[in-house]
Amino acid sequence: MFAVVQPFVCVHSAECRKPVDVKLIVVGVVISILVVGILALLAWKVVVTIHDRREFARFQEEYKRSRWNIVSTGAPQNINI
Repeated sequence: MFAVVQPFVCVHSAECRKPVDVKLIVVGVVISILVVGILALLAWKVVVTIHDRREFARFQEEYKRSRWNIVSTGAPQNINI
């Protein structure tokens, strides 16, 4: 009723494929995911650093332009006793 499947038998060694090592595939996938993740983190760090430096430079320019005068509190500055 059911056909029995015979395992593939290699007649010539050139026709035979070597079995796939699953461990190597898993390790390769894990390493590639780690490398892509590290590269993404480095790219993010570079972008954030550039943005922060520009923002800080903008802040310094605003600080230099806005030298405020000291506001009087209403108390007399010179008191002669």
